Amino acid sequence: RDRHVWVSVSSDLYEDAKRDLSDLGLDGYAVDHCHNLGKLPYGDLESRYGMGIMFCTYQTLIAKNREGGTRLDQLIDWCGGEDFDGLILLDECHKAKTIELDAEGNPKTTGNDEKDKSSKSAI
Repeated sequence: RDRHVWVSVSSDLYEDAKRDLSDLGLDGYAVDHCHNLGKLPYGDLESRYGMGIMFCTYQTLIAKNREGGTRLDQLIDWCGGEDFDGLILLDECHKAKTIELDAEGNPKTTGNDEKDKSSKSAI
């Protein structure tokens, strides 16, 4: 198992994730093989990031580039699609319980963002 996914609520927690790995005795692995998807370019990740842990936020998973490519599709491709056998760690997953989909089934926003919008519009 060469590839794993760590999803959390904030990109600020990327360094905390690396520290957690180091605390488990994986210092070198954390430095060399823990990648922040939100900071990487869209497109093929396989050639440059062949193994490791891909860290991302729930918000990153619904991001799209100008050409319509999604971070989720990019992540699935990097993981190997249906052949993926790695670990998926959902940190603070209660924050993702209300991700909404549009009519075509594409993610459009997280529930917390929607909740914030509706509270502001009530003012």
